[in-house]
Amino acid sequence: MRVLVLGLAKSGTTALAYKIHEALGRDAALHFEPGKTTGAEDTALHARLTAAPGSMITKNLVFPTDETRWHDVFANADRYDRAIWIVRDPRDIIISNFFYHWYGHHSTREKFEEALARTRRKESDPTGTPFVDLVAGTMTDSREQLAAWQSNWYGILGRAAAGIRSHLHVLRYEDFVDGRLDAVSAYLGLELAGDATVPDEHRRVARTRGYDNWRRWFTAEDVDFFRPIVSDFLRTMGYDADDWTLVPMSSLPADEGSGYMKKLRENRASAPARSLLRRAAARLASLAGR
Repeated sequence: MRVLVLGLAKSGTTALAYKIHEALGRDAALHFEPGKTTGAEDTALHARLTAAPGSMITKNLVFPTDETRWHDVFANADRYDRAIWIVRDPRDIIISNFFYHWYGHHSTREKFEEALARTRRKESDPTGTPFVDLVAGTMTDSREQLAAWQSNWYGILGRAAAGIRSHLHVLRYEDFVDGRLDAVSAYLGLELAGDATVPDEHRRVARTRGYDNWRRWFTAEDVDFFRPIVSDFLRTMGYDADDWTLVPMSSLPADEGSGYMKKLRENRASAPARSLLRRAAARLASLAGR
């Protein structure tokens, strides 16, 4: 069987791909984000992957822009025996995107330190700092840029939703986390059970393995900011667009925020050294085998 998993960054694509890979069996091939940011649209790439014999799974991210070639994304999905789009509440995605952003090499030390300081202030006084002000001025230049980015993403995805539902099976991240997998298991003809084993190099993406974190991290000001931006998309994808209930907190856990940011930053700093060590070990193993 040939399976394709698509979704936005921080929507659960990695855990889902590894869970399906385990269900397919150890002999199945796993293609992890081939073609990088434009891989989902690369028809030649997917024609080559699906032409190979044996069971396999391909996992790609989609980064919505006005130039996204949805007809190619859907044509690629149709090449597979099964294709799944995993969708996650956009209010949780923006939180995950913000915290994971600081692993990237494009973020400067100054921006990271400012974002870390703002996050720590919010952790100690959750209602004193809107979440948008963790993002605006650090990850984005301003609130206006954040609003434009989010509006563009979810406007594009909303217009593509009919095609997504037509060409792919839609799985909600929240159902995946809660183990409500009967529908997707029936679609695949595979029993998806237990936790997926994710290699160390991809495990860093996990932060809470939960959902509805926005209820604790958002303030009333965030609700006013995001409601007009994402409500239509929430409704289109089957979420309750009228439910913006917050959960008041006296503090927020550092391991979901500032601690996670620091861990990612430290992992990034040591990544080149680990890479060199892996290459050296592989070279030694190759020499020993001669």
